[in-house]
Amino acid sequence: MTSLKNLTDPSHAPLAENEPRSRLRETFSALGVRNYRLFFVGQGISLIGTWVRRTAMGWLIYVLTGSTVQLGLVMGLALLPMFVLSPWAGSIADRVDKRRMIILTQVLATATSAAIAALIFLHCVQVWHLMVLSTLSGVAFAFEVPSRQSFIVEMVGRDKLMNAIALNSGLVNLARVLGPATAGLLMGGVGMGPCFVLDALSYVVVIVTLFLLQLPKFEKREHAQSHWEALIEGAREVRKNRTVRVMLTLLTTVGVFGWSFEMLMPAIARDYLKLPVLEYGILMSLLGVGATLGAFYVAGRPAGANRRTMVLAGDGWWWRACT
Repeated sequence: MTSLKNLTDPSHAPLAENEPRSRLRETFSALGVRNYRLFFVGQGISLIGTWVRRTAMGWLIYVLTGSTVQLGLVMGLALLPMFVLSPWAGSIADRVDKRRMIILTQVLATATSAAIAALIFLHCVQVWHLMVLSTLSGVAFAFEVPSRQSFIVEMVGRDKLMNAIALNSGLVNLARVLGPATAGLLMGGVGMGPCFVLDALSYVVVIVTLFLLQLPKFEKREHAQSHWEALIEGAREVRKNRTVRVMLTLLTTVGVFGWSFEMLMPAIARDYLKLPVLEYGILMSLLGVGATLGAFYVAGRPAGANRRTMVLAGDGWWWRACT
C-alpha cells in the first residue's frame, strides 16, 4: 500500500511534471553550446538550399535531355568525388583549420550554383555545363563533409556528440522535407533559375555564421604520418574492427541499392506518374518525413540506449519497404 507520506510529499510532483522538460532538454542539449547553435542555424538554411538545388537539378537535366542515362550520369558525377576523395579529404581535415576549410568549400559551392543560375537566365545551359559544375560541387562536398563532422566534435565535445550528430541528421532530413517543396513552388511559379540563386545565397548564410563563431586560434600540429600512411592505417583499422566493417557494409548497401532511386525520381514523376513540377517537389519532400521523425527520436534517446537495435530496425524497415 502506498504510504500517506508518498502521496503528500511535494518532492514527487515536481519530478513528474519536470520529466517532459528533462526529456526535451536531453533531445536538444547540444544546442546549449553557442557555437553549435549558430552552426546549426547556418547549416539548416544551407541544407534547404542544397535540396532545392538537387530537386531542380534533376528536373532540369530530364527536361533538357529526356534521358534517364544522362540523368543518372550527371547526378552521379555530383557524388563521385565523395567516393574517390573523401578518405584523402578526411586526412586533410585532421591537419588544417576546419572552419577555413568549410568556408572554402562553401565559396566553391556558391560559385557553382551561381554559374548554373546565370546559364539558365541566359538561356544557354547545356548538359556538359551541368556535368562540369556538378563535379565541382561534388569536390566541394567531398572536402566539406569530413571537415564539418570533425568540426562538430570540437564544438560540442564527446559528451554531447551523439546528440549533436542526431540533431544534425534531423536537420538534414527536415531540409529534405522543406527543400524539395520549395523547389516545386519556385519552378512552378518563377522557373528554375531562382532555385539555384536561392542555393547560392544559402551558402552565403553559412559563411557568415562561420565567421561569427568564437573559436580559439588555430594551431597547426605536427603529424608523424603522411597522408598516404594515414590512409593505409585507416584501412588496416577497418579490416581489424568488425563493427566498423559492418557499418560500412550497411552504409554501402543502402546507399547503392536503397537511395539511388532518388536520382531517377524526375523520370518517374514525369513519365510514369504524370506529375507536374509542383507535385514532383511534394513527392520528393515526402521522402524526408519519416527520416526526420526517426532522427529526432534518436536524438532524444539516452546515451546508454541500444544503438545496434535502432540501426538494424531501421535497415529492416528499409528492406521490407523495398521488397
